[in-house]
Amino acid sequence: MMEESYGKNKSPRRKETVEREEEDAEPNQKRKRIPEIRFAYVSSVGWLPLVENDERLEQVGRHLARTYRGEFSVSTGFDASFIRRLTYYGFLPMSLYSTAGNILTPKMHQRRCVLCFNALHIPKKVKKQCKLYYMTTNQCFRAVVDLCNQQHGEHSWLCKELVDSFLEIYNSSRKEEIGRVPERAKDEISCRMHSIELWSKNGDLVAGEIGYTVGRCYTSLSGFRTEDSSGTIQCVATARFLEEAGFKFWDLGMALPYKISLGASTWTREKFLSELSSARGDLSRSFKLDKTNARDIIFPTSSQP
Repeated sequence: MMEESYGKNKSPRRKETVEREEEDAEPNQKRKRIPEIRFAYVSSVGWLPLVENDERLEQVGRHLARTYRGEFSVSTGFDASFIRRLTYYGFLPMSLYSTAGNILTPKMHQRRCVLCFNALHIPKKVKKQCKLYYMTTNQCFRAVVDLCNQQHGEHSWLCKELVDSFLEIYNSSRKEEIGRVPERAKDEISCRMHSIELWSKNGDLVAGEIGYTVGRCYTSLSGFRTEDSSGTIQCVATARFLEEAGFKFWDLGMALPYKISLGASTWTREKFLSELSSARGDLSRSFKLDKTNARDIIFPTSSQP
């Protein structure tokens, strides 16, 4: 990657990033309001803001959230503690395949797809078929990752370097859940990585996803399904599980028709970051689910149809 930083003479492609903040500012205010942000040139993509693992991460994230018209940024390396910090400040960790090597490309959506649990819509097919499946959490993270990559094809954004970091976070998360919390800053330990698995009655893994929690927010990263309707059943059961566990909302990332059909809506970048900020401080929510029939998760005994 080729790097540049803001100078006195900004090029048009870099100036557009800050022009909305600058247009009403007095000249002597600009230096105080705008943190220095370097840009890196990524082949086949162009110039992206460079997000670095330093003490300015929160400040840079807030500035990009207010002014950046794009969604992707770029970072060097795949350090697990850095990825945890990125999630704390609202970035979704992704990667870009490159012939020169895979690159970490944190994403901050202009509009974030979010499910508030009181808006959940349960399709009729789920009501009919959910009793045929069981759901668990954190039973086979690696297998779920492999099946996600298998479904999404070669050069999936779940590259080896990013998966290795996710695995490191996943293993640390299990230790932290039993009280082995290291002495680290809050933005380095709040993110905990998880897997969700849906099983057939024959014991086959037929759907699942990986994601992470930051306080009372759960974010989906990637999922898979191998049977018709199994993915929808897993999503609905996940929503019910999160609601019962006391999570505030489910961050679904990019809006897609199937997410909207389940009751999700889109939030502006500013609204999402505000809600995340209020939800991320509570680390007490359990993400533990032993083998449980999906019907019992979706329709507790008191409300079964």
